[in-house]
Order: sequence, then C-alpha cells, then structure tokens
Amino acid sequence: MTTQDALPLTWPQRYGRDDFIVADCNKKAFEAVMNPDEWPIPITLIMGQIASGKTHLSSIFKEQHDAVLLANEADIDHALSSQPSYLLIDDADKIQADEKLFHLFNSVLTRKARFLMTATNEPQEWIALPDLLSRVKASHYITLEAPDETMIKFGYQKLFNDRGLFVDDKVLDYLTLRSERSFSSVLKTVDQLDHLALQNKKRVTIPLITDSGLFA
Repeated sequence: MTTQDALPLTWPQRYGRDDFIVADCNKKAFEAVMNPDEWPIPITLIMGQIASGKTHLSSIFKEQHDAVLLANEADIDHALSSQPSYLLIDDADKIQADEKLFHLFNSVLTRKARFLMTATNEPQEWIALPDLLSRVKASHYITLEAPDETMIKFGYQKLFNDRGLFVDDKVLDYLTLRSERSFSSVLKTVDQLDHLALQNKKRVTIPLITDSGLFA
C-alpha cells in the first residue's frame, strides 16, 4: 500500500445544540443545561471523563443563555464586579483561584444567578480551600455516565461527520463492537483512522481498520 506523510490538520468541533446527541448517559446534564431556572440551587457542577461532552454542554449553555465564560482569574474578577446572571467555567479543575471562586460562589448564591461548572477531577483533587470545597460539594452535582453501545456508535458518526468523512453503517457497527466504552477512546480511534485514510488516500473501510492493527 503506497503511503505519503499526511499533513497535520485540526478539524473544528461542532458544539451547537443540534450537534449534541442526547442519551441516557447525558440526559440529566443536558436537561440541566437547557433549564437552569429549574436547578434546585444556583450552582451546578457537571463531572465527566475526558471527551465525555462537558465542553459541548458548556457551549450550549453559553449559547442558550448568553452566559459569561470565565477562563482565568481576570475573568472571575470582572464577573465579581459586573455580576452577570449566567456564568460558566469549563474545566474548573484547571483554574487555581480558590479565594476568588469562593467569593464568586457567595455572590451567585446571594443574587440567585446561575453558575455552571464542569470538571474531570473530583473537587477534593483541585480545591485546597475548605470553605470553597464545601460549597462545591453542596452544589447541584451531575455525573456524566459511561456511554452505552448506541452512544459509542453515535459518537463515531458525529466525529467522522465533523471531519467531512463518509463512513457507512457497517463500518460504524464494526468499530462500535470493538471499542472501549469511553469517548476518549472513540476520539483517539477517529483521529488515527482519519490520519491513515488521508495518508493512504483511501476511505475509512473495514479492510483499512483491519490493516491498521488498532484492535489487534
């Protein structure tokens, strides 16, 4: 099989409402994102593994409610002064600003605003301030469950579509039956097959997958 080096390409992810696949593993989180006024308390934390859909849910929340995205300490400072009604931190476990987050929590609770956070790691792994940790643990806590077989297949279909690749249903079934039940594994497999298809100037087919040795 003649090959050539493939150029490294970055494919844009589609994070719109219509691109999100609702299933049993994420239905509770999706409904919370769509209906923040129905939260039992003003702060919701969505937990999930890498590539489980947290960023997609965050994007929907931002789009649907014109939420202010906080990506660093400066953004938190600005939110404390401007007091927006809807706030969002995606990957909160990557922001180390316990004191400021604690003040932001108090502001949100007092004003009954709506504040969505997502994280991969459990709160005790990234929060050192006891008062903040207790606030986070008392928030509306939602965990994205591991995907079932149907969701894995939809995940493959979506990621191939994002890259403009047509993959027939038999190929999707073949991949689904052999994949780990994790979104990160699906993402890795699609990236590898996309690269191989481009490198070999072939479509993603069962023979290509077999020759790749991905499931050896």
